Formats: sequence, structure tokens, C-alpha cells
Amino acid sequence: MATPEHRSQTRYDEPRKTRACRLRTSIVRCWRFVLVVVWLATPVAAFEGPPRFERLSLEEGLSQSIVESIVQDETGFMWFATEDGLNRYDGYDFAIYRSQAGNPNSLVGTELKTIHLDASGVLWVGSFEGGLNRFDPFTEQITRYVKDPADPFSLSGRSIRSIVEDGEGSLWIGTQDGGLNRFDRNTSRFEHFRHDPDRADSLSHDDVRALLVDSEGSLWVGTRGGGLDRFDRASGRFEHFRHDPAADDSLSHNDVRCLFRDRDGGIWVGTYGGGLNRLNNDRSGFERYRHEAGRRGSLTSDLVTSMTMGHTGSLWVGTDGGGVCVYDAATGNFESFRHDPTVSASLSADRVYSVFVDRSNVLWVGTYGGGLSRLDIAGKPFRHFANDPDDENSLAHNIVWSFAEDRRGHIWIGTDSGGLNRYDAEANRWRRFLHDPQNPTSLSHNTVRFVIVDRHGDVWAATNGGGLNRLDASSGRFTHFRHDPNDPHSLAHDELRSVFEDSSGNLWVATFGGGLDRYDRSTGGFIHHRHDPDDDTTINHDFLRMVYEDRDGILWVGTHGGGLDRLDPTTGRFTHYTNDPNDGTSLPNNLVFAVHDGRDGLEPMTATVHFLRWQFTYAL
Repeated sequence: MATPEHRSQTRYDEPRKTRACRLRTSIVRCWRFVLVVVWLATPVAAFEGPPRFERLSLEEGLSQSIVESIVQDETGFMWFATEDGLNRYDGYDFAIYRSQAGNPNSLVGTELKTIHLDASGVLWVGSFEGGLNRFDPFTEQITRYVKDPADPFSLSGRSIRSIVEDGEGSLWIGTQDGGLNRFDRNTSRFEHFRHDPDRADSLSHDDVRALLVDSEGSLWVGTRGGGLDRFDRASGRFEHFRHDPAADDSLSHNDVRCLFRDRDGGIWVGTYGGGLNRLNNDRSGFERYRHEAGRRGSLTSDLVTSMTMGHTGSLWVGTDGGGVCVYDAATGNFESFRHDPTVSASLSADRVYSVFVDRSNVLWVGTYGGGLSRLDIAGKPFRHFANDPDDENSLAHNIVWSFAEDRRGHIWIGTDSGGLNRYDAEANRWRRFLHDPQNPTSLSHNTVRFVIVDRHGDVWAATNGGGLNRLDASSGRFTHFRHDPNDPHSLAHDELRSVFEDSSGNLWVATFGGGLDRYDRSTGGFIHHRHDPDDDTTINHDFLRMVYEDRDGILWVGTHGGGLDRLDPTTGRFTHYTNDPNDGTSLPNNLVFAVHDGRDGLEPMTATVHFLRWQFTYAL
């Protein structure tokens, strides 16, 4: 397993925010939300007053101040490729993964250029003069792929600049020094596509800087010097789009650094020297967007390095020297955001190498020399969702206990008596999953106290009286896990309060009366942890509220009257933390509803309805 270096922020100018990252979401899910669920919405680039960027760099724990690529994984962690390793950010701290001499389970190459998150949640990391890395964020296992002159099926180049996955699951890798590669994950072989001066339909240049799969499944290749190519997989030929000084609607420059597909399927081409281009729908030519000296509203620089899109369809453009711009399609103008040395809340640097909008509509900007800047482009307005008795396309019930987001961006919501709800934000559609006594594969109970989406993409719903449910999202059918007094391996109790998946993939179930259960995926049975008054190493109470794993892999259990328990995973023994009226440093209340792993220690939330920051010291 790869061993990261952990760095904490030493400075934070504003209160800590949860925004995009997972940020230990138990604290949100374990409290009762009444009346409405809120969802952020905003017009394009609508700010109340001057926009305020928050900066994250070396002082906050970032390993290096040049950020080349940014992605967000399915659990909400942010990942940054820098010229000194891979950084994972959880909202408070950075974990850093570097190349380590003699360690084959470390990254190949420390100067990183690109990251791609594939459909299964695996990260692919390209390095300069090193090769390609497959990084599993769940197991932290790394597989290296390097150029081997003796192996014709190895990578064709050592410097990886771009990675994309097509609809068939093939991985395409653009190299700086070896053209284009297609990786077959079944055979672990690379197929090479190189420039051939004797073939007009070959790849236009071997320095590949950008890749894109369009809405029709076609592969587009941006090169440094050869313009833009479209690959026809049926014929194996490349169609070229190059700059023609005699044609105003040709590609504006042959150095293509980034490609982006907007929500309408339009293809945008960022060039290093020719500004921004948008391909016409019929592919007959390009519409150009250039820097025009003296004209307010034009692109700030013709050196375009990166693009991303906000939730409302706004196109954000990173430039090398002109900061970041957002395009207003209604006016055809750009609004720019630049570094101002006199304003600490301005962009950290004008040389922008990467831009990314996360699931919370926060813009992340990776710069050359200024580290990271982030801007909440969601704004302040809230959209309220409530039950409408006359509209089935609404929230089923106004008491909401829990919610989770799946890989497709759908929100799963557990309600008090309205079953399990799924909200598709893009389509603005609600779907209700309700208990039907006539259907044995329906939800077992309409009060869903907790919902999670596990690493396999399965939705689990813990109910108040109907046990545990696992949903097959493709069929809409539920598998039930209920208490059976005649089966010692069945669920301990049907009244549940939460379900939690730990970093090893174990599923833990907090019951309200039956203690703590761990689900054994191999047997389909449950392993029980019950309170034994004659054994102080057992769980302190059988009525539980929540389960949580801290950053060190320690499991914590909040009880309804027995305080907070810590489970030693190696011995199966529990350590108890309870209220002592004579000790002002003890837990203030024995009803623990949620736990948050803060920067300065564990933060339980008790029935006194306030946050307690508690620094635990214990022997491992």
C-alpha cells in the first residue's frame, strides 16, 4: 500500500467549510432535518460584492505550488497533480504521495502532469519522464506502466500529458514524446498511434496534449504543433483540423493544449497562442475568441491552458498569464479574475495551469507558483424542496433523516415516512421507493433513518423497523436483511439508526437495541457486538446512534446513553468515553449523535446540541 505523507493546514483565514469534499459527512447525516432539503443554485458568476478566492499553498500543506491537474473522486476528496507528487485534500489536510526509491508501490515519477478518474473510481496519473500510474484510492495500491524498448506493447513514451476513457472502457493516453496510446485493460497492452510523414491520415504530431471523447463517442486529439485531430476508429484514420492563415474560420493555432465538451455537446479548443475556438456543429469551421488589446470583455490572454464548466453552464477558461475568465454566452464577453498583489482574496497567480468545478459548484484554480485558489461560484440563494401532496415529482415527506450522493450525482434521501427518495438534479426529477406489502422486493419500511452509497455503487437504506435494505439501482429491487430469532447470523435488530462503510469496505450497522453489527459480504451474515454488563471490553450500550471511522482507521460508536465507544479492530475490544459529573474534561453528555474528525482532534456532537472539540490521547 502506498504510504502518504500527511500535512495539516497551519493557517485558515475563514471558518472551515464542508463544500465539496466528503469532510467526514457523519456530522450532517446523523441529525434530524425537518421541513426542507436545500440545494444551492445561482446565476452564472453572480457574486455579492467582489469575488473572494481562498488560497491553499505550501503553508496549508500543499506539497508544491505548481498544480497541473485537478479531479474530485466519488467520495468527495480532491486530488491535485503537482510537480512534487500527488496531493489528496479532505477539506482540512493534505495527504501526499510521491515516488520513493526502491518502493514499487509508490508513484513512478514525482513531477506529475495529469490525472484522470475512470468510471470505476480508479485514478490514472501521468508523470513527466516517468510513465503512467494506476492508483486505487480505496486500497492505495499503485501499478506502474513504463516505456520498455524491449516490449512493443508497452507505453510508447515516458511523458504523459493527457488521459481519457471512452465509452467502451478503453483508456487513451497522450504522450509528449510518443504519440497516442490505447490501453487494453484485459491484456495490459498498449496500442500505438504515431505520426507517419508518409501517411496523410496518420496522427498529425507525436506531442499529444489533450484528449476528448465527444457525445457520439469519437476521439479528439489535441497536439502541440499539429493542430486538432479526429480519430475514426472504424478506419483507423485521423481527420485533421489545422490553422490556415487564409481561412478565418480555421483553427486559430496548431498548438492545442486543452479540449472541452459543453453540456450541449459543443467542442471547445484551447490553443497556446491562438486563444479559444469553438467547433461548428457541422465541423465546417471554428468560431474564434481572442484577446483584443484595449477591448473590455475579450479573452485576457491567447495562451489557453484549461477549461471547465459551472453547474449553470458557465465556461471557465484558464490562461497562462491572464488569470481565469468566465464566458457569458448571452453577451459573448468574458469576465476576468486576476491576481492583485494588494488584495489577499484575489486569484493567487495569473499563470493558470488547471481549472475544475467540483460537485458543490466550487471553482478550483491550479496555478504556476501560486498553488491553489478556490472560489464558491454557487452564490448564496437556496432552492427549497418540500412535499407537495398534489405533485408526485416532489419530496415524499418533509422530515429528512439522511442523504447521500451516488457516482452519477443523484441524491438519495431517507425520509421519516416517505420511504427512500432519489433526486436527479439535471432532470429535476424525483423518484420514490416505497414499501409495498404486495411486493417482496420493495423497500421493507417507509422510515429510512440512514442511507449510504458504498464503493461498489450499491445503495443501502437503514430503516426504523424494517431492517437493512440494499437496492439494485438497475432493477429497482431491494434485498432485505432482517432480524430472525432462529438465525444467529441474521441482523441483530430491525430498528436501525445508521449504516457505515469503513476504509476497508466493511459495512457496519448501528442498531437501536441490538448493538453493533458488521456485515460479512462473503457469507451474507452479520457479526454481532453486544453489551455484556460483566465484560467492560464489550460495547457500552446496545442502543446506538452512529458509527464513524477517523483518519487513523479507528472506529467510533456513538450510543444513546452509553457515551462514545472506541473499537480496537485488532482485538475487538471497546474503550468507553462517558460523562463524569466531577470531571469537566469528560464527555458532556452520554447521548452521542455524530462525530467529526476535525483538524485538532475528534469532535463529538452530543445531546447538548453543540460541538465539542476533544483531543483524544490513547495508546495504539
